[in-house]
Amino acid sequence: DTRNLVLITCVQSAFLDVMRRNIRDADYDRMGEFAIETLPPLPWPLAKKLLTARLDSIPELQRMREGQPELWPLQEKPLEEMVGAMGLSARRLIEAAAVQFAQTQSGEAPERVPLNHFLQNTFSRLFEEGEELSRGEIEDAIAQGLPLLATVLAPDWHLGNAAGLRDIDLRLEQKDRQIDISICMHENMIGLAARLRRLVARWRGSGQSRLILIRPPEMPIPKTAKKTQERLKTLTERGAALIHPSGEVVAALDALRKLLSDAKAGDLSHNGETVSPETVQEWLQQNLPSPVEDFATAILTGDQLDSKNRLVLGELLELLSREHVVSADEAARKLGISLDELWQTAQTHPDLVGTLSGPPAVLFQAVASRARTNE
Repeated sequence: DTRNLVLITCVQSAFLDVMRRNIRDADYDRMGEFAIETLPPLPWPLAKKLLTARLDSIPELQRMREGQPELWPLQEKPLEEMVGAMGLSARRLIEAAAVQFAQTQSGEAPERVPLNHFLQNTFSRLFEEGEELSRGEIEDAIAQGLPLLATVLAPDWHLGNAAGLRDIDLRLEQKDRQIDISICMHENMIGLAARLRRLVARWRGSGQSRLILIRPPEMPIPKTAKKTQERLKTLTERGAALIHPSGEVVAALDALRKLLSDAKAGDLSHNGETVSPETVQEWLQQNLPSPVEDFATAILTGDQLDSKNRLVLGELLELLSREHVVSADEAARKLGISLDELWQTAQTHPDLVGTLSGPPAVLFQAVASRARTNE
């Protein structure tokens, strides 16, 4: 036990409004009753200390710097002018210093990368990081990335208030339309069955907001989970949709949220200039991987799979999670459906199910690949 405890928590400013909308007012006020502070841009004295610390963090360079001007081999005046009276974010300062350092090493100004290439390279790097997310991080990527994706591709949709809506993680709103989203990351089928039971009791379908259930394909619902399957079938018959975002979609959502967050925080810079959120949003509109656009379409407007075929897709993903590769004839037999129905379902989501036309026709478990944009 302790009587003196200080908790310090940090959040990027781009997510502060999301927190405020989704946390009860009383809880939010309690969290910030001591102080809510924003990290200001660095003034020159602090900026100089940061640069000195970075330079001295390399032992070999630290020895070379002995007896030299404080920021050697950097030129102090251009950096001080860049910081100016308004200050500068740490990230932009370090990037500008890195450019100057590279120029000092080579004797030439570094090649200026076109903005489009810079955004592509940054998105690809973030995408690769998103391929290694834990399950908790996958849930965060979906919960935070999906509203941003809707804003990018359909600006008339916005994030509504889901506070107090049990089992609903997100609410998207557009004029008089609502979409309630439940992210079902339960590993234990008892917990998932309980959530679906509550949703069955509360959500009747017709005349209410649309209901979307999201569950990654690598977490299939086994046929042995009878109660879970029954409640899922009831919800889909009422019009709910079960959507499986592929690993590629999740990684792209993670990259999108981080890229936009950095831009909104003023931490995304290119050739020494801040890249605005509007510029990033315009680039994303033209360059998101096609499976991400399909995912957004399935959520905002629905896709070509009806509720029955969505259940078939879920059963097929569960089969492939166990067998990985299976002939189309064998899969159709095990799922109790026609070959045409199986093939149509599989080819609707190539990011989830790989197909080889054969002969013999084969289905296999698709895995995430590196970011492929629509350039």
